[in-house]
Amino acid sequence: MNEIIVDFSVFSETMKHTEISEFLGMKCDSFCNKWWRINNKDKWAINDTHIWIKQSWIWKYEEDLEVHIENLYNLLLPLKEKFLQLKENKCEFKMSIIIYSDSTNPDGYIESKYIKFLWELWADIDFDTYYLWND
Repeated sequence: MNEIIVDFSVFSETMKHTEISEFLGMKCDSFCNKWWRINNKDKWAINDTHIWIKQSWIWKYEEDLEVHIENLYNLLLPLKEKFLQLKENKCEFKMSIIIYSDSTNPDGYIESKYIKFLWELWADIDFDTYYLWND
């Protein structure tokens, strides 16, 4: 079965997820600290980057990518000015899109108004597609 997961993340080295939630007036759906390896492939460490994550709130089996992006955009757009303030406070942003598809040619399209919004925040877009092999 095909799945689509779309979320938006705020990365900060100075603010914890609770502080970002308080500043935005919106709770995150999940949070974490960025993990990385240190000079030893068997050791993991946590750096100082805190990650605040907001999901699209669309059922992952909804196969229309635009439905996911539109809903997330509608959640985030009213907070654009606050995101710009966070950007000035050295926060970084990323929209992550993950598509699991049984199609041999999975694809996705992001409408220009969403690209413009992400560009204004200098947000990264991480777009991953995975082909689900069926035997």
